Amino acid sequence: MKSNSSFSIADTRTAQANRVAYFLQCHPGSTQKEIDAECDTGCISKVLSVMSAMGYHIAKGWRRPDCVGVGRRRRVRTYWLVHRTDAVGGSDGGGALEQSENEQHHSNTIAGI
Repeated sequence: MKSNSSFSIADTRTAQANRVAYFLQCHPGSTQKEIDAECDTGCISKVLSVMSAMGYHIAKGWRRPDCVGVGRRRRVRTYWLVHRTDAVGGSDGGGALEQSENEQHHSNTIAGI
């Protein structure tokens, strides 16, 4: 389903950050692998690292899935969009999120609730 034909040839970091922010808004607690599979950023770690300078607040947490056949658990980094400025959100209405709800979800996830 992912197709580069819908993106312009000059896919800017801002456009990539907007796609990531929208995805995280709809799918909080996603991993880098999940984000990159949907948003096609090229280098998801670079996009996530520059998003704070662009006006986004990204919270991080951990998911602890079982390792298949080993009987152990591994840690996988997860990400939440806590806040984005109105300037970044543009006219799509993606301004400030409900911070308390996302922060509560983030706290519960880190606490293992």
